[in-house]
Amino acid sequence: WSDELETHPFAPEAPTTPPRLMEPDAYNFTATWDDIPGNGSPVKEWVIQWSVDPQFSSKNSIREAKVAERTYRCNRCLPGLVMHVRVAGINSEGQSHFGPSASIKTLYDKPVQCAPPHVTH
Repeated sequence: WSDELETHPFAPEAPTTPPRLMEPDAYNFTATWDDIPGNGSPVKEWVIQWSVDPQFSSKNSIREAKVAERTYRCNRCLPGLVMHVRVAGINSEGQSHFGPSASIKTLYDKPVQCAPPHVTH
């Protein structure tokens, strides 16, 4: 035989490592993640999800963004809660499965400064 075998691209592989989470404050944190094999078509976009639900089963608690870069500042969080984060890649053929999740705790909000005491005679 001398026939050529032609292969077509397909959806990317799922990430194998969890995202790295850093720089938390009371309402935001930053996530970064590694590139993944595109399986014949490069990964051009990413889906990042963050939630207080570690199973990502409560749709009302999931925040999501589609981004082109491999870093994102997750926002709209609540102070003092553990947030769970996962990422999937998208190429021209579809979206990968989500990879393993990572967790980070947002900071507590700072208390409001009290006014100085007012002394009267």
